[in-house]
Amino acid sequence: MVPFTFSPKFISQLKEICEYLWENRSAQVALEFEEKVFAAIEKLEHSPQRWQRIEIPNVDGEFRRILIGVYQIFYELEGEYVIVHSIVDGRRRPPLFYPN
Repeated sequence: MVPFTFSPKFISQLKEICEYLWENRSAQVALEFEEKVFAAIEKLEHSPQRWQRIEIPNVDGEFRRILIGVYQIFYELEGEYVIVHSIVDGRRRPPLFYPN
């Protein structure tokens, strides 16, 4: 199993998305979204290379993304660890993600 950590940025973004869903859709939609996010992330423990690899200009590292509906979760494989960096709305052109 590969251990993973969450960046403060990811936690903040997820909280913001869930609050938006709670206020503009329903509590149920927000909770279901949060469950989908963590279910996808849990799969990283066993197969972190399962998701699409992406290149970030001028940034070294092995970055990948998970797609959940219109949202993209960006994470990095660093040795035997996974760092979940960010979750963004993929409808943005381009999706706004840079580590740190």
